[in-house]
Amino acid sequence: MQSVYTITMKRIIFYSILLFCLPLSLLADNASNVRVRQRNKDIIITYDLSKLSNVQVWITSDKTPDFVLLNAVEGAVGKRVRSGQDLEIVWHPLEESEDFIADNVRFKVEALGSYEQYALPKTSRKTAMGGKTNMETFILLNGAFAFTKDMSYGLMLGQTYSGIGWYISGRSNFSFQSATDGLTCDKTGYIETEDAIPFYSGRKQVSVLAANAGIVLDFIELGGASPRNRFNTFGIYAGAGYGWRRLLWETMDGKWIEYGPTSRTGVSVNAGVMGSVYGLTLKAGMNMIQFKHLEIEVGIGWMF
Repeated sequence: MQSVYTITMKRIIFYSILLFCLPLSLLADNASNVRVRQRNKDIIITYDLSKLSNVQVWITSDKTPDFVLLNAVEGAVGKRVRSGQDLEIVWHPLEESEDFIADNVRFKVEALGSYEQYALPKTSRKTAMGGKTNMETFILLNGAFAFTKDMSYGLMLGQTYSGIGWYISGRSNFSFQSATDGLTCDKTGYIETEDAIPFYSGRKQVSVLAANAGIVLDFIELGGASPRNRFNTFGIYAGAGYGWRRLLWETMDGKWIEYGPTSRTGVSVNAGVMGSVYGLTLKAGMNMIQFKHLEIEVGIGWMF
């Protein structure tokens, strides 16, 4: 599903580009008749497309021996490019690198159907001069507030590729006190296993933890929006894991008793929305522990 062409590119500078184009091989029927020429500071790649496809342009040279993805491209490139003749892709070399020197440059026009886009292995996920690809990595400072006035903090880390990705997150208030011998009381302070109501000191502690993992869907990437759009990402996340919210009461003899009516331990689920503008990433959502204890989640970080 790809066509490869070779050129010799001695030097790309601001005013001129010297190109000598030579077809190397045609490896598929989707993209054909590929030509390369210079127009001012840009490189124009012209080709014919036989059917609706997802189109990418790759490059290799003596400087980058493996095929790597070009990012500074526009025109008939990206997702769901319609079939036609003399379609044009414009590559802006100076946006990839201010000064690119290489010999034996080869271009590859890759035109894949929806199934092939995800089923076939990729040669490389890098870009030609170290720029962005459609693989995104994000890390966020993660916080949550509950209506019981508990707060917790942590991190959220994940990646997306072609609009679909994963994440892991963890939060805590960094108080890991647990009930002594697993003792739990009811709303009156009565401990059923002890058949008694102890004397309480009045001191309380709250311990909060939530650890989740799940999926991320980026609607901008899935919708085939331009990579030059200032909104890098806008989508949703959803996942599940394990967590707890424990309210502990201290007795006069130094034991800690878990207050059963508002303590929760078990399945943790979360979901929300996230978006990034020029890399600055925000998220907002909610988390529930045992489907009873509700927390509002927020986060801020960076996507790169």
